[in-house]
Amino acid sequence: IEGDNYHALSVLNYTHQGKIDVIYIDPPYNTGNKDFKYNDHWVDKEDSYRHSKWLSFMSKRLQLAKLLLSNRGVIFISIDDNEYSQLKLLCNEIFGENNFIDTIIWKKTENIKMDSKFLSQNKDYILCYRRSGAIQDFAKEYSDIGRFKLEDEKGKYYLRKLDSLSSSYSRGMDYIIEYKGKRYYPGGSKIKWEERQKINPGKKAPTWLWSKTKYEEGLKNNEIVFKGGNIYNKVRYDGIAKKPYINIQNIVSQQTAQKELDDMFGKRVFDHPKPPQLIEWLVNLIENNKNITIVDFFAGSGTTGHAILNLNKDNIGKRTFILCTNNEENICSDICYPRIQKAIKGYQTPKGRKIAGLGGNLKYYKTAFVKNSISRDDLKMRITRECTEML
Repeated sequence: IEGDNYHALSVLNYTHQGKIDVIYIDPPYNTGNKDFKYNDHWVDKEDSYRHSKWLSFMSKRLQLAKLLLSNRGVIFISIDDNEYSQLKLLCNEIFGENNFIDTIIWKKTENIKMDSKFLSQNKDYILCYRRSGAIQDFAKEYSDIGRFKLEDEKGKYYLRKLDSLSSSYSRGMDYIIEYKGKRYYPGGSKIKWEERQKINPGKKAPTWLWSKTKYEEGLKNNEIVFKGGNIYNKVRYDGIAKKPYINIQNIVSQQTAQKELDDMFGKRVFDHPKPPQLIEWLVNLIENNKNITIVDFFAGSGTTGHAILNLNKDNIGKRTFILCTNNEENICSDICYPRIQKAIKGYQTPKGRKIAGLGGNLKYYKTAFVKNSISRDDLKMRITRECTEML
């Protein structure tokens, strides 16, 4: 959809309200370096209303975006330090603080910025909120069967030490285990254990990973191994997901994404695109995602659409996407739309390498104002006629 994304979101609330499974957006970061316009004027660093203008702009759009999400819908928002704290407070207000899922950190560049005065800023944030409590978890990462080298009558497993340096110390998890006349202490030291009992050791201190009740149950069920002065529990392979994905990701750098986009067009047409692999990873956090609908109303160069086409090809899915962007500097007509066409049909790089098409289809819409001279009934008929395809 070509047009102001506020208008596009308004239209989508007639045609797709409550029907969207995932929203991903990469809004202007409001750095003050001509990346954000408000009322047709660039907002610079010296503008005393810089943050409030950005929040006003985002609030109107996020309110409409929330209405698009289904009860199990999720929104991901890329942002950096300039507006992260403001955006999180705004999202708490719109989506509800209890619907905040996490802040994902993406390492966006491998390069060290040598002119940095303090630290080289190599990351972006991705804020994640759910529409409601109807969604309770994300997909999990499947365990690598190569780790499970041991086997007993119950199946394959590997050994994990039962004690660990906890980041949130609990005295209840810092108990003594007695087995065959020998005493075992978290961290292995009786002296240090006795010291911990006298004073609060703070957050960083050894504890058992299992409660005493769970340990006793594990010992009874042959899930505990005593070996070399240490205690281990058996981590079993049962063919299903075992562990959640972590919220710090080093997927593909922005430099790689830039090169791939430059190769598509044979020249530089857009700066700092997000990598499709990042969007693919985010979508794959959603369980049963093969038939979902994804919206990106800050579509830019069309990375989200490209990512969904990749997923459909790789995972044999029927995911659909809706991209919204204005046509400032012809970004919609000359970059976003042609990029998705190239991804669908295939293209050739400047070095002559042929990239096969991913398949799929694409339609192009434009938002427009309806003249107020039209009667109300004629207006309804025209809107119905114009929106029939989208409906």
